[in-house]
Amino acid sequence: RVNPVEGATSIFSLGSLVVSAPAAGGLRRYAQNDSGALTLTAQWPQSSSVWKLHDGTSGKVLASSGATLTLWDVSVSPPLSVRSDVFTSPVASAILVPGFVYAVLNDHSVWKIDLGAGSGAPARLQISDAAPSLIARGGSAIALADLTAAGTTVIRYFAAGDPAAVPVTAVLEGSATSGLAASADGRVAVTTFRGLQIVDFRSGVPVTKVVAGTDTSLYSDVEIAGSEIFLLTATALEVRDLDSGALKTDFAL
Repeated sequence: RVNPVEGATSIFSLGSLVVSAPAAGGLRRYAQNDSGALTLTAQWPQSSSVWKLHDGTSGKVLASSGATLTLWDVSVSPPLSVRSDVFTSPVASAILVPGFVYAVLNDHSVWKIDLGAGSGAPARLQISDAAPSLIARGGSAIALADLTAAGTTVIRYFAAGDPAAVPVTAVLEGSATSGLAASADGRVAVTTFRGLQIVDFRSGVPVTKVVAGTDTSLYSDVEIAGSEIFLLTATALEVRDLDSGALKTDFAL
């Protein structure tokens, strides 16, 4: 089922709840029924600030507006701010894991927020020789991606979910255009000028596969759900098999 969500710059689904970030500002919550139909149930906050949705789980979504990063509880009416932090640089990418938030800023610094520490300040993490632009989670693992001046994408994979630990690293040809996605079983996906690239970290030694025939499209977003990869272009949503990269179906937009 296709539901038009007018002017959304980002969107996140929690199953029965869907949250969108309109280009005009604020956030919107929709209820989704068993047939997939959406019903608008809340609009907040009362400002014109434009937000970006990053992640979510258990009735909560993580969203940023410039340098402000807020964890919203969208399971209540009206939605409530669980915690809000203001950084010195805009938030580029962020994830929500049990008990913690990790954020990558536009200045390439990485920050950790302990949700169990009340109003304790975010802690900056020192990651040697890294200048990440993107962060993603998959199961208990965390992946960071550096977009280098040399035109490569350096992926640092932390299997235990601790960005302060020593990572397994893979270097990909081309700069990621799509963001970064990680699976629960140890694979990471990005797209570059070479097309869709899937890095398999499951053996502890990264193995990269470039999916043939995907270098003719410009992908703006990539997500992994279960055994499928979802890829967004300006005109279509592609669904591909995570193992083979083969196209399973696509939807015109």
